[in-house]
Amino acid sequence: MRDSNLDIQIPWIEQVPRDWKTVKLARVTRINTGDMDTIDSTDDGVYPFYVRSPIVRRAGRFTFNTDAVLMSGDGAGAGRIFHRVSGKFACHQRVYCIEFLEQVTKDFGFYYLSIFFPMQVDAGSAKSTVDSIRKPMLNGMPIVFPPVTEQRRITSYIDRKTAEIDGLIEKLRREVELLEQYRRELIARTVTRGLDPDAPMRDSGIEWIGAIPAAWSLQSLKTMLRRTNIKNKPERRVLSVERVKGVVDRETEGSPDNHNRLPEDLSGYLAVNSGQFVMNKMKAWRGSYGVSTLDGIVSPAYYVFDLEFVEPKFFNWAIRSAAYVPFFGRDSYGIRTDQWDFKVSALRSIPFFSPSRKEQKAIVSYLERETSVIDSTVTGIYQQIELLEQYRKQVINDAVTGKIRVGKVA
Repeated sequence: MRDSNLDIQIPWIEQVPRDWKTVKLARVTRINTGDMDTIDSTDDGVYPFYVRSPIVRRAGRFTFNTDAVLMSGDGAGAGRIFHRVSGKFACHQRVYCIEFLEQVTKDFGFYYLSIFFPMQVDAGSAKSTVDSIRKPMLNGMPIVFPPVTEQRRITSYIDRKTAEIDGLIEKLRREVELLEQYRRELIARTVTRGLDPDAPMRDSGIEWIGAIPAAWSLQSLKTMLRRTNIKNKPERRVLSVERVKGVVDRETEGSPDNHNRLPEDLSGYLAVNSGQFVMNKMKAWRGSYGVSTLDGIVSPAYYVFDLEFVEPKFFNWAIRSAAYVPFFGRDSYGIRTDQWDFKVSALRSIPFFSPSRKEQKAIVSYLERETSVIDSTVTGIYQQIELLEQYRKQVINDAVTGKIRVGKVA
């Protein structure tokens, strides 16, 4: 082994084998960007990372016909999203097409870049360009590599090892999907059928709900929800309403995918008090609503309601379950799905079934206990997935830097 500082400074690699070369990426690649823009897309204005579709073929817009690595050069995934492609394709103008020349294979370059270019992005000199990668930064990245024959052994080894790891990860993700499906079904079944399996039943009149306990009462949501419109509380925390979590503190619990910017003046935001029902009217069809446990403010595009119901926790479990979300999908309208709108007037057509207050409390306790076990199990599985993903990165790291000589371990 030798110190990489003997040639080009590589802060993320301490040593590489003596017979490996160290050069800047520009020496072993040909780098171009695509020529496709969002306006060329026919998919609701969302342009794909790269394209090999019949639409593009008919338009004669294939830009490349080669083996290459594609890298996102702009946006949240800049310098972190990579694809391997071969043949004819086109790509977005903010995507880099990196063709490796004779000294480096596409597969070796793909693995090396996917592991180490994020470190280049996070380097001190690159912090200002984290959301927009410039070509000089890409050209100047150092890369180390062995002879092509060894590169092929390395990538074959990585392909095999990562396939094994990916298989384990896929099985664990499937376990999570099954547990989450069971969780949804458990909640929906419990909030519409109760805890007594021997209770007399009657038809709910709703196809997807089916039979409900005969003793349960029926109300319209309109009788339980009264819309409020209080503003001018900009000092309060900003809340968001999400499909999975319900009403949350936007800053501490909000989804990282929420890129909507807050206005400087929050006086027009709606005040929310703990115990009120809050709804994202544009995404109610997805279940983006819930009873708030926080005081705060929300976008004026939301609805805020006073809730008149003796057990808000039961109401929240029920209304956010798979038994009730379909009502909001049924009563939301718009030209495009992501612009569907739910009107307050539709509340009168949504029924709500509820047992006695005593049974509501029992159902809440049961669901809190049972879902806690499921959630704990899911958390444990995600921890296993995280460890496997870290191991996957380490396998690639060790192989493409020569820490392990693949010919000796493969």
